[in-house]
Amino acid sequence: MTPIAGVRRDLPARVGRTFRRHTTLVVGATILAAFAFIAVFGPALAPYPINQQNLLATLAPPSAEHVFGTDHIGRDVLSRVLAGTRYSLAVCLISVAFGALLGIPVGIVAGYRGGRWDMVLSSAIDVVLTIPAIILAIAIVAVVGPGLLGLIVAISISYAPRVARITRSAVLDVREEDFVRSSYALGASTPRILVRHVLPNVSAPLTVELTLLAGQAVLVATALGFLGLGVQPPLPEWGTMLSRGKDYLAIAPHIVTAPGIAIALLVLGFNYVGDGLRDAWDPKLRR
Repeated sequence: MTPIAGVRRDLPARVGRTFRRHTTLVVGATILAAFAFIAVFGPALAPYPINQQNLLATLAPPSAEHVFGTDHIGRDVLSRVLAGTRYSLAVCLISVAFGALLGIPVGIVAGYRGGRWDMVLSSAIDVVLTIPAIILAIAIVAVVGPGLLGLIVAISISYAPRVARITRSAVLDVREEDFVRSSYALGASTPRILVRHVLPNVSAPLTVELTLLAGQAVLVATALGFLGLGVQPPLPEWGTMLSRGKDYLAIAPHIVTAPGIAIALLVLGFNYVGDGLRDAWDPKLRR
């Protein structure tokens, strides 16, 4: 029996205890669940069509008719924030998922094989990590082109080295465990050892870090959208809404307030979930 086998049997009970003991995790999961619901049903929940203009009500302040007011061409801000949830959430989740698909295999090879493999791959990772993620993402978007696809490609590639470094560190710890050495001594193949023993035992720290990276991906996507390199108008992406609204900040701050609150809450949700999972799974932090 592997160390992970017993964990699988009592997983539902452990999940329930984790949620009861860790308020941060519950709050974060609730926030993310709310955003997921809005991402799916946002356009249906929107009180107005997202691109419907009312030139007689431009820059209207919040009111009963327009809860978050209107923008510079009379579009309802609430409707656009609700519809934009789909793009912002999809970009961060897909980008982190592709970043994980690129980075995890590299980290596993570097951490488990060691030697020259580790030296070469770690050196390459270190070189890429010297470039700030936002700068690297801007450079990639300049090559791929602005838009939803360019945004996902840019964030995925810029985060892959970070995922690889995290995976390598986790694998270096696990590969020295007795159950891994025993499997190797008994003649188990490398793929079997990785799938049966290494990956299940590094999944917890990877999940925590990927959750935190998703929150950072929201900020990177927003920054690129603000610079005009993300989802292009007239699609209602939060970063683009901030960019359009900055020119009217002095006279109509509500244009940037609504998407700003949405960005802050989504990042907070990811950070709370990541912190909650870390507290729940780290034996040193258990009370």
